[in-house]
Amino acid sequence: ALAIGIAAALLGGANVSARETHDWGVFFGVDFFVVNLIAAGLMFAPIERFWPHNRDQRLFRTEWREDLFYYLISSMLVQIFTYLALAPSSIINANTVSLAGIRAAGTYKNERVIITPQGTSIRVVDGKPVLNLCANNYLGLAQHPAVACVMYPALDSDPGHAIWKRDFKGATGLFGVVLKDVPHDRFAAFMDSLKLFGMGYSWGGFESLIVPSKIHRSGPYKVEGPVIRIHAGLEDAGDLIADLEQGLAKLNA
Repeated sequence: ALAIGIAAALLGGANVSARETHDWGVFFGVDFFVVNLIAAGLMFAPIERFWPHNRDQRLFRTEWREDLFYYLISSMLVQIFTYLALAPSSIINANTVSLAGIRAAGTYKNERVIITPQGTSIRVVDGKPVLNLCANNYLGLAQHPAVACVMYPALDSDPGHAIWKRDFKGATGLFGVVLKDVPHDRFAAFMDSLKLFGMGYSWGGFESLIVPSKIHRSGPYKVEGPVIRIHAGLEDAGDLIADLEQGLAKLNA
């Protein structure tokens, strides 16, 4: 081995540039063990064959198992523990690279920071008005004095939030609102006053729609007054905010 090392150095082995590394996945050095076993066999088997210390002993004997035991303890077992120790950091690094790729592709969703008090109309750090109908952590419409509750599983306080969080990755602008008990004429005035919310059911369109609804199985929701089904469309957020606010004001007129 020493002679081979000296010969490699004299032949310029120290000046050889390493090739590009590759990620070969998880392995435990079995190839090294096989190469080591073959090299040791080619080196020592002829010596024991032609110049044996004990001519009665077999070439392949039980003592060879010591090499296998040495490999299992000093090589394979150590590599297994090393892999288990480095696995958490490897997973974190892999996810970090993936997250950077998502940001580079422009598909990463950044949370918008609210700079105004909670309500139906809010503003975020860029100063733009936002119609705060629904979100995981807040629901401005639910704070309105005319609203009893909002039926929206993506809301933390919704009774179905745990099931939604288990089965879904996102939410939409379609939800139900239970109003506080009001006379029928005030509720009719609210519906008639809306300019941008057309009356009808939404089947995936782009326009904002609203329709009176009924809960056949109320479940955990407490129904105090009229129930409305809202679909927030793609109209200007400021216009939708103003339309809802003037309509809700009719309930307390």
